[in-house]
Parts: sequence; structure tokens; C-alpha cells
Amino acid sequence: MSADCVLAADVAGPALTLARFAPDPTGLRLEAARTLVIDQPAALAAAAGAGLRALAGGRPILGLGLSANGAMDPAGRRMVAGPPNLAPLKDAAFPAQLAAELGGPVRLVNRAQAALIGAAVRGQVSGSGTLGLLIIDFECGVAIWKNGRLWQPNRRPPALGELQTPAGAYDQLLNIAGLTGADQPPPARRAEDVPARRETYLAHLAQCVANLARLYFIDTVLIAGRLVAAAAAAGVD
Repeated sequence: MSADCVLAADVAGPALTLARFAPDPTGLRLEAARTLVIDQPAALAAAAGAGLRALAGGRPILGLGLSANGAMDPAGRRMVAGPPNLAPLKDAAFPAQLAAELGGPVRLVNRAQAALIGAAVRGQVSGSGTLGLLIIDFECGVAIWKNGRLWQPNRRPPALGELQTPAGAYDQLLNIAGLTGADQPPPARRAEDVPARRETYLAHLAQCVANLARLYFIDTVLIAGRLVAAAAAAGVD
């Protein structure tokens, strides 16, 4: 078996998840993964470079795919729109620097679209109709499957997280910290507030799903991301 490897990185809020895959006859096989916490956006480049080199362990790197919640240029070389914590990705020097360090090509991709493409490759998404894959963790994003292919309204991923409502933008309203209470310091967390906070969060989520379906005429909305585990931990079915 070849010693070559393929690397992947995913940025979601403060979480930087790194993974190493080995080519195999059926595609790629996951070998190792780890998650780092990045407190400052400026530290993203150094942390990604060091973490990916360590994960590769000296093996030749065929390439790196980096996913994040934003719109990328068609060549996948920089982010053209996205949340403030991803500002380093808007500099074309960032992927170029990573490519030089790793010795392989680097491409940026919208994280919801990456998940949807992966699901399609594995045969989990197919057929006609319109499906929306809603990824929710520290931000939220969506990718749309329409009539057998990835669809980009206006040739870019919908900027769902930036959509403003009277209560705020969905990136803030659907941050999973709002469901778990992690957005409040311990002295401000009260057990008696949990049911009300949960109901408020779920109301925002329901509104988001309804708006998404109306805006893009979506037949089915699937929800994924860290929200799934956070909801289970919070006792939400």
C-alpha cells in the first residue's frame, strides 16, 4: 500500500479538526483525526500547519482539503465571504503558505458543500427533488442538492448564517452554545432557565428551517453538525 496520504481540515468556530486519510481501492480510508481549539483567529495558520505536519508524520502528502463556513473563490484558493473568525482564509497567502509547508496542493471548500458532496459520493444522497443539508455548530451553513447535483443559488453557497432576523443573525441564534448554556459564565447559568432557553433555541431552529424551505423551495431539510450530539446530550429528541 502506498505511504502517500491525503489531509483534511475543518474550521468551525474555535474548533480546528484535522484528519489523515490513506488512498484505497474504494476511495479514502480514515486513519487518524484530532481536534484543536484555536482561541485567536491569527493563530489559525500556525496551528493548522503544525498540526497537519504532525498528523502526516513525514509521509508524502497528495493534497489538503480545508472546509469552512463561507464562500470560496471558484479555484478554492481563498475565502471571499465568511464570518470574522475566518479572516485568515480571505488572504490568498494562507493556502499558498500551507501548500509550501506541506508539499501538496491546498484547496478551500464550503463545509456544508463538502459534507453534501461526501454524502453523494457514498450514495447517501441521490435522485431528483431538492434537499438542504443544514450544518449547525458554532455557526450554521447550508448546501443544496437539486435534481441530482449540487446547486448554488447565485453561484455561491447561501449565506444562511448571516441572514438577519428581528432576534439577530442565525449564526448567533443557532450557535450550539445557546442550547447547552455554554454561552453564559457559570454564575449566570441556572437550572431553572434551561427549559426556556431550550424552547427559544428550538423556535429559532424551526424558523430557520421554515425560511430555508421557503426561500429555496426545498422538499427536505437534513440537520447535521455538532448540534446533533449537543441536542442528544441536552435530552432533545
